[in-house]
Amino acid sequence: MLPKLWRHSWPGVRPILRPSSASTPAVALADWLRRACMTYQQIHQESKTLTFTGGEAFNPEKTEDSAENFTEEKTMASVESFIAEKDSKKQEEALTENKNSVFREYKILLELIQNAKYIATPGKGILAADESTGTIGKRLASINVENIESNRQSLRELLFTSTNALPFLSGTNGETTTQGFDSLGARCQQYYKAGARFAKWRAVLKIGPNEPSELSIQQNAQGLARYAIICQENGLVPIVEPEILTDGSHDIKKYATVTETVLAAVYKALNDQHVLLEGTLLKPNMVTPASDSPKVAPEVIAEYTVTALRRTVPPVVPVIVFLYGGQSEEEATVNLDAMNKLEVLKPWALAFSFGRALQQSALKTWGGKKENVAKAQEAFLARCKANSEATLGKYTGSGAGGLASESLYVKGYKY
Repeated sequence: MLPKLWRHSWPGVRPILRPSSASTPAVALADWLRRACMTYQQIHQESKTLTFTGGEAFNPEKTEDSAENFTEEKTMASVESFIAEKDSKKQEEALTENKNSVFREYKILLELIQNAKYIATPGKGILAADESTGTIGKRLASINVENIESNRQSLRELLFTSTNALPFLSGTNGETTTQGFDSLGARCQQYYKAGARFAKWRAVLKIGPNEPSELSIQQNAQGLARYAIICQENGLVPIVEPEILTDGSHDIKKYATVTETVLAAVYKALNDQHVLLEGTLLKPNMVTPASDSPKVAPEVIAEYTVTALRRTVPPVVPVIVFLYGGQSEEEATVNLDAMNKLEVLKPWALAFSFGRALQQSALKTWGGKKENVAKAQEAFLARCKANSEATLGKYTGSGAGGLASESLYVKGYKY
């Protein structure tokens, strides 16, 4: 067999083969060996033993290496064998690497699906505690508590240490929020290493005489899709949140039409980005009348909301977790319960991802005082239990009345 040849050190002969002298090493090798057939006798006179870097010595005294046997036909046959051997090894290495790559990708996709399914566990929902410093400051101001780090930490510890509430929650949105696409992938990697398994991106639209515009719908949909695929590439389940604000005087039919249009655009964009829908969550608004319109019964809200979702959300999405949309704690719970009581096909679980609709009663009860922590945790537990029952369509109104019935609407609400 011919040696593995990359360059030679024969006396008096200028090197012919260099890595850059041909398109591939195999082509260069074949070219060199053709020339070697013509110059063999000359080289043989100058050196009895020819040494090739990367291979064993070429010894013309050996019968198989003698000048008589060093014909172009035999040489090219050896070249073809050598190339075939190299190609076979490369193909084997490429196949092994491809298998490893596929396996790594499969593990990521499997984890995404498992995490999304866990969040969709019946009777569970999400505590949305990802408010900005400014937003949580407004909540603290409502109970005359200063917006400083120690007070923000005390409020969150009150919620996070409510161990009795854990059976009703599948996760908590942390304080870290998405700031843009720049370095989003790197940040997702850091969050994953720190223990995060899902993230959320909120896109806000509003209804007006000419809103939302097609441009606004498309840009928000594409932004959500881009964020979602970056999350999944880094092991995080993306919660996709296209929120249509309730500001205005439009009726529930208008709200339903806009909701369907926006959701259709979002899922078109998600598919265009090849997002694994089984590894995502949707966090939409409930379909309700606008803030300045007359209220309707929970059963009407349930029918319009579920109809809009059935028309736009693929059945492979494991769970839809609603935002509260300015409703009171009790309204959000009752409307969620009505949806789960609705006797139509719902291929996804319907749950909650509430912020103030889980926290408001606890916040008011706490009032910034250590001695009220236990009572505040009881209020928080009551809301968690009520919403857990609502996800199963089994809420009986046990959490109604008092603070739970206070409106949480804020015009143009921002995190």
